[in-house]
Order: sequence, then C-alpha cells, then structure tokens
Amino acid sequence: MTIHILRANNGDCIHISFDDEQGNERNVLIDGGKKQTYLFYNDNKKKQSGDLKLTVDKLRERGKIFDLVVLTHIDEDHIGGFISWIENDPKASEMIGEVWFNSGNVIKTWLASESEWKGNITLNMNSSPQTSVGQGVQFEKFLNDNNLWRGEIIMAGSKKNFHGLDFTILSPDRQGLENLLGIWEKERPDSLTAKLSDHEISLADLHSKNKLVTDQTFNEDNAVPNGSSIAFLLSFKGKDFLFLADAFPSVIVKSLEDLGYSDKAKISVEFVKISHHGSNSNTSPKLFRMINSKNYVVSTNSKQDNHPHKQLLGRLIDHHPDCVIYFNYGELVARIFKKQDYIDYPDFIALPLTEPFIYE
Repeated sequence: MTIHILRANNGDCIHISFDDEQGNERNVLIDGGKKQTYLFYNDNKKKQSGDLKLTVDKLRERGKIFDLVVLTHIDEDHIGGFISWIENDPKASEMIGEVWFNSGNVIKTWLASESEWKGNITLNMNSSPQTSVGQGVQFEKFLNDNNLWRGEIIMAGSKKNFHGLDFTILSPDRQGLENLLGIWEKERPDSLTAKLSDHEISLADLHSKNKLVTDQTFNEDNAVPNGSSIAFLLSFKGKDFLFLADAFPSVIVKSLEDLGYSDKAKISVEFVKISHHGSNSNTSPKLFRMINSKNYVVSTNSKQDNHPHKQLLGRLIDHHPDCVIYFNYGELVARIFKKQDYIDYPDFIALPLTEPFIYE
C-alpha cells in the first residue's frame, strides 16, 4: 500500500493505492485540497497542473480510477480541488467510483428516517461560489447528476470494509452532523489572534505555555464544518493509521474510548495525519496521551491561519519526545524550528515529506 500526501496548499489531499484481496490495484482519494491542487496559474500566468490533476492524469493513462472518494467536510481547503476538477474535466465522473460525503440533504434524510428531525433546510445553487456551502451543493449536484453515490450517512461508531481496507469511523458524531445541518454555511473566520504566527517562539518557551494547558483548560475548536469532519482509523494487513481530517479532539477521544483505548491502553498506529493542519485547538493533551506512534504528518503550506501552530507541535514533542514530524511542504521545517529547538529537544526529527509512505 502506498499513501501519498499531496501538496494541497493549506488543505488536505491524500491518495492511497493498494492491492485488494484478488491482487487488483485500488485507489482511494481523501479530499481534494484547495482549487489550486488541481489547476493553478504559474508566474508566467499560464495554467499548470497541480498534484491532484497530475494524479488524475496518471491514473487515466493506466486505465485506473479512484475506486473510493472521501470528502471529509465542505471547507474550501478540502473541497476546492474537487470543484476545480469537475469544472475543468468533462470526463471527471468516469474517474470516480464510490463516494462518501455527508451533505445537508443526506443528514436531513437520515434524521427524518429516525423521526427525530423537525427542522427544515433549503439548499440551492444561488449560494456564493466563494463559500464552502455553495461548493458542497455543487458537488452534491454533480454526484447526483452522474449517479455516483448512494447518499449514505458516514458517522462515528460505524465500520466499513472496502476491498480489504478496514475503516473505523471516529468522527463526526451525531451532534456534529446536526450542527452542520443547522448551519450549512461557510466556517466563520477565526479571530485575529488565532491567525498570528507563533513560529518564532522557541519550543522551550512553548513548553512552559503548554504546561498550563490541562484537559480542563484546553480550548477546543468549535467551527461547525470541522466538527462534521469524517475522520477514521484505517487498517490494512495488520497495520493501522489515523486520518483525523479537521475533527474535534473530544469526538476522536470519545470514539477511541468506545473502542477500549485510553492513556493506559494506547492505540498503536503507523502514523497520524494531524487534525486541521496542526491547529492548536484540534489535538488535545488527552488525545496525544492515547496515541502510540512515532510518525506524524502535517499537511499545509502555512499560507492561511499560520498552521501548523508551533504550540501544537511543542505539545506533540512533549508527549512524544522522539517523534518524527513530516511536512508535505518541506520549507516549513527551517521556518518553524530553530537551532536552539534541536539543542533543547534533541530527540525529535522534522523532515520534508518528499516521497509517499509505502507499506508492504
């Protein structure tokens, strides 16, 4: 199995290729990143293929498709690449097999089937194209027009097998789905202070700050689209991996506890795709205490919201001193970590992620 963390600007776009039980190649795409992940304009104002388009083109040349596409949630840095793809590729639908995506209509239908939803939601194509809800509606229409999905709800507590890949869904919970249905609009901008960079602060100084963050004082993300994120434990041939999208840590912790894990009985995984591009509010001390892993992946170019927050990386290093942190934009390593950081904390390693992860 090969896991490729594509360069997706400040978003997520992950390509997994594996051999199924019969030895046939299968391909999974998790999120599409920003629109530039598919096409962007270079310095000469000419269109250039991003990592998503390059991956699509390579699969098409070999007669392969994305057998499974997972859109974790509707924020633009996860859905934008999909929208650019379907707008610029007339044959995009031929490249897509099964789709997992929690749209407003899917959530409404699911709640109505339980006779518990009394509300009302109207989705239309008049939403601003700059908002993630507009893109969510556009993507939903594309899927329906091309008969590409069953509109199945994806939520915490369920397990799914896809040709030998086992998915244990950790997020969203019911509240996250209800909140998304009740709002179904673009995530509000973070406060100005959240956008300030902490990359110049030393790990030693951040250690003192992190000591003040307890399970009780941890300030968790409350953005509704992030709370609706599809996050999961992926298992393949005895190896486990955590893909946390932009999920809330409390939801992940609860799901792991329901599976029998704790800080005394940790979950062991090959790597963790850190939630929300390394946001300080999306991985709590409690969650780090429940994980046993050496490898952690940060997916962002840090050009929005100054993710990853160095305080979060310091919290990771405090809990896992010998961790290896991979960055799909390798230039961030030198920008974030200074010489003194390596002197104060000599056991951690920060590396550019230049090659896919390969598991045999």
